Amino acid sequence: MKKRFIWAQLVDQASEIEGLFKPSNSVRLVDALSLDGVMGEGLLDIEVRLSFDRDNRGRPAVRGRCNWQMESDCVRCDQSLMLDLEADFSLIIVEQEETLSKLNQNEDGIVADGKWIHLVDIIEDPILLAIPMAPRHANCEQDAIGRTAGANSIESGNKQPIEEAQDSSKDFASSGKSSEQNRSKFAPLTEPLETRKPFAHLRAMMDNERASETE
Repeated sequence: MKKRFIWAQLVDQASEIEGLFKPSNSVRLVDALSLDGVMGEGLLDIEVRLSFDRDNRGRPAVRGRCNWQMESDCVRCDQSLMLDLEADFSLIIVEQEETLSKLNQNEDGIVADGKWIHLVDIIEDPILLAIPMAPRHANCEQDAIGRTAGANSIESGNKQPIEEAQDSSKDFASSGKSSEQNRSKFAPLTEPLETRKPFAHLRAMMDNERASETE
């Protein structure tokens, strides 16, 4: 694939380009895609598809997609794995650096070098952004999810009896409180009979009658 293009001509013709890009042509990509010091020449080529056109505001633009494979180490098991990666992008072509600052926050741009636009400038940043920070095997990720779920289950299992015990304690305390209230409420009916002496008045009347007869 060519290293640079005359962008205005491609935009006017709404051209589409496909080809392979060698990572060894970019020092930044060699550093990012290499594993354990693998030389750039040993890296797999990157499939590139570009489409030149104008956006809905009439500005020259290039859209594209990159596909590639790279070897990395799983962050969980530390074993080697091969990643299938993809990067999609849409860039506004500008002719001056200061024009980039005038783009909207959701827009990205690329500065043309006069009539030329360089392939590495188009695809380098999208590729770097698509490289995962913590690559891992699919089964390692599933194992991690399973361990997390198991830990949550154990934590939940340990927590449940405590909650039940707390509820039981609350019920017991509530029951004891009610009993105390009941005893306080019905205390006059539960006193021993001898302390209430229900016939004391009748005995006093009989003693009075006897005293009268004696007189």
